[in-house]
Amino acid sequence: MNERGVEVLMDAAMRGVPQVYSKLEDGRDGRCAIGVMLEALFGTAAWGTHTADEFNEAYGTTSNEIDKIVSLNNTERLDFIGIARKLGVNPEGKEGSISSS
Repeated sequence: MNERGVEVLMDAAMRGVPQVYSKLEDGRDGRCAIGVMLEALFGTAAWGTHTADEFNEAYGTTSNEIDKIVSLNNTERLDFIGIARKLGVNPEGKEGSISSS
């Protein structure tokens, strides 16, 4: 994940966006990590007509990293800052940015 992705997650945490699990958004203000990132990119917490390729290009992620973000949010229940820290910044947007710690 590139710096833009990390900044989006950190910003959501600083703004106090309620975190939700196993869904993109809760119909109010709550968002999961992917929902926060979608909303920052497309103005909505839904995929709609947008593709994973657009998401990956913007955030320097891969399909594996999208899956990891979902797992960190829903299974490990890391908060937005924890997810940003776990993935770190990968300026090249290549696989391998996921921290093992």
